[in-house]
Amino acid sequence: MIGQLFSFLKEALNIEIALAVLGVLFATLSGLFSLFATMFASKVSKSLTLDFEATRDLNEDSRLNDVAQEFNRNKKMYRWSSSAAALLTFSQFIVGGLLASSFAQEALPQGMVGLLGVVVLLSSLIHQRFRPDMFAAQAKQRMFKTRKLIRLIEDDLFAIKNGTVSAQSIFDVRQKASAGLSELEDAELEGASAVASQIATSDQSAPPNA
Repeated sequence: MIGQLFSFLKEALNIEIALAVLGVLFATLSGLFSLFATMFASKVSKSLTLDFEATRDLNEDSRLNDVAQEFNRNKKMYRWSSSAAALLTFSQFIVGGLLASSFAQEALPQGMVGLLGVVVLLSSLIHQRFRPDMFAAQAKQRMFKTRKLIRLIEDDLFAIKNGTVSAQSIFDVRQKASAGLSELEDAELEGASAVASQIATSDQSAPPNA
């Protein structure tokens, strides 16, 4: 009776572990899809918004609000990408290392070992095809550039509000913000091309199927 209870608990624990691992993997996939949806949906919505009317809001007229939105977007991309990269790395190396040990091979049933092996393989494929680590590094760089641009615009607006002699016009500040946003967009396109090139290189260097 006790032996049967022990076996039942062991099987239940194995199932729970398997579900947890699969949950982590599905969460990673959901995070990647949410990341790409955020990247492109926000750009489409912003490109369809046209406003040629000047207002009394210096933050709006100087495009400071647009720059702040770009900072928050890149911050969200960095969080999702870095989290996905960390989860995939955990699945590849930690779970893969455990499976390679003789202890795991003996302690876990063959079905569990096979399932975890599939998780490790899927994690490796997802990492190779999406490269969230590269997206995270690029988003972090754009965050720093955007933060620097925000500080420059805030300094210009401070000078305008206080009537400093050397203060630029609001139009000049707006042009500076527009140029900075254009540079960020160009950097994002170059980053996406670099990721695509890296993925293509990985595909070419991969050994052919037997």
